[in-house]
Amino acid sequence: LNNLLLNKQNGLSKSPAVSSNAATDTLLPVRMNLPAVEGAAGQEISVPLRAVESGELYGLDAAVSYDPAMLQLVSVRTSGSGDLLASNQQFPGRVHWATVNSVPIGSDEGVLGELVFRVLQTGTHLLTVESCNGAFSRQTIPGDPIPEVFGLAQNYPNPFNAGTTIRYQLPRPAKVNIVLYNIRGQKVATLVNEEKAPGYYTYRWDARSLSSGIYFYRMTAGDYSAVRKLVLIK
Repeated sequence: LNNLLLNKQNGLSKSPAVSSNAATDTLLPVRMNLPAVEGAAGQEISVPLRAVESGELYGLDAAVSYDPAMLQLVSVRTSGSGDLLASNQQFPGRVHWATVNSVPIGSDEGVLGELVFRVLQTGTHLLTVESCNGAFSRQTIPGDPIPEVFGLAQNYPNPFNAGTTIRYQLPRPAKVNIVLYNIRGQKVATLVNEEKAPGYYTYRWDARSLSSGIYFYRMTAGDYSAVRKLVLIK
């Protein structure tokens, strides 16, 4: 049989701090190993996504590229009970996905999930990890310190195709207003508009009713104001 050999490649990159449902989440580089896998032409093959010394990982944002003339992506599977927040497969040859969970993600062997491909053409192909970043977090517990400053984090994941999470923090009580604008500066929606106590907050935004494009979200709280850009891809 003619076989397709998928060689291993490690990836490493950096990303800014974000949050899921933890008090202090920070995205840090994670080394991910794609082991060599053989598959006969016409068959489906599963490529395990294995972290190298990742520790307790509560969230993952990663991107892998491949040759779309030789492989067709079938699905992305998460390990354990991790929830797949987004999987962007719009562009053949690249898959970007994100997972988050309240307990550490992955198996005892360090497998964080799997990419399932259908082999289209025989030959030797190299999968490349473009980026791989993880959230090493502790869950919010009573007595967590109040933040010292106002803050608005970059949404996570970004780009995204259905939903994304926005994190912000307040050092004191404030009326919080978070508004979404399109690229022309027109108001699209009000995401948050209410009084909030000091602390850390997350807002989960469902964008399925909007079209693809670049958007901006602006947060005001007292004298504080910040703007972030997000990219919706469908």
